[in-house]
Amino acid sequence: PNLDAVPPVPAAAERTKRPLRIGYLGTGFPSKGLDGLVHAVRQQQPHQVRRDIHGNTVPYHGDMGFPLRVFGDLHAHDRIHYHGPYNAQQLPHILATVDVVAVPALWAETFGLTAREALAAGRPVLVSNIGGLQDAVRDGVDGMLLPPGDRAAWSEARSEERRGGEGGRSRW
Repeated sequence: PNLDAVPPVPAAAERTKRPLRIGYLGTGFPSKGLDGLVHAVRQQQPHQVRRDIHGNTVPYHGDMGFPLRVFGDLHAHDRIHYHGPYNAQQLPHILATVDVVAVPALWAETFGLTAREALAAGRPVLVSNIGGLQDAVRDGVDGMLLPPGDRAAWSEARSEERRGGEGGRSRW
């Protein structure tokens, strides 16, 4: 896909006029941390964050319990939208619709392809400080490294990005 065609992220001042659009791209397995991310978004005020989930949500080793726990009690006011699976040709369009991409993995991803694709498209990333993800991001420059599974830290990161970074200044 041509990731150079993705338009730039709006400036921090513009982003504070509407909900921060956070994208999650990938499979909804427990090890990917999607449940913690959904929890963190639900802690934000309704007008602050919109969460778009793109990817497969399939039974984990035949168990439908995880997807049901993640999505079963969502409501329209949660600002979380599940768009289903996508293909490589759709990636530029998806990245154009988000301000930041979250990769909240709970285990050591080897490479962190989703984070690297987002960075190639000029999107800042929020990633777990684990495995290959921590090598993909320059903390405070093109994203933030966050403790895996720390729901409070992930929720605070969203609040800080919403404000435009520390002290109201854009980090990215």
